Amino acid sequence: MTRPLIGITTDMGAAAWHDRVREAAVSPAVYARAIERAGAVPVLLPPVLLPGAAGRLATWLDGLLFSGGADVDVRCYGAAPGDEASWPDQARDVCELTLMRAAIETGTPFLAICRGLQVLNVACGGTLIQPQPDAAGPGRAVPGGLGLPAREVQIIADSRLSQILGASVTVPACPHHAVAELGSGVVATGWAAGHVAAAVEVPGHRFGIGVQWHPEDTTDMRIFAELRAAADASPQRASAAAAAAVAQSARR
Repeated sequence: MTRPLIGITTDMGAAAWHDRVREAAVSPAVYARAIERAGAVPVLLPPVLLPGAAGRLATWLDGLLFSGGADVDVRCYGAAPGDEASWPDQARDVCELTLMRAAIETGTPFLAICRGLQVLNVACGGTLIQPQPDAAGPGRAVPGGLGLPAREVQIIADSRLSQILGASVTVPACPHHAVAELGSGVVATGWAAGHVAAAVEVPGHRFGIGVQWHPEDTTDMRIFAELRAAADASPQRASAAAAAAVAQSARR
């Protein structure tokens, strides 16, 4: 079979287009490269969602990567914007919250990174801290992490994340909004200094993990390899394989 398809959420932003600047769906290339290195095919998803499209995307794709970006609009979980609030991207918020709920409902494997963790928690009815306490370790850098400041994350035993990364991991700090109240069906499986939830999971889901750091900015690709493995074993892949077998048999 072909490699699994993993959708990556994107921003709408200005991009150079020959001799002009135009609006475009943009994504840091490190996300696509991480998915490619894991052995899957990256599919960029612009933040444009027609009614009913989320469920179709979640069942058509083998996996999803909810990428980083601007913080989720605090009004999505009933809070008032603070002085530090970034300019909200309401179209992206609506698109990704809808897609996240569809991924949970359909069992589509997903990895939610930084902003993606916010999306996961808010989609499940949770709230966020604004802004997140600074848990970066002064003077330290993550090995293979592009010189970014480090933070230590302790991982809960017997969690899916502990099976991938072990009992603890050093990661790049991600100074954005963090989990306040956990959403329904979401559990914290990683903790940083200051009692900040640095990782969450959806128990019982095929692969539903959110992390409050950027693994794509490090040389540690284990979590992407596990996402690819889960996508390889997704029901969508099984259905596609069965359909291909039937088609091949019919041609004989």
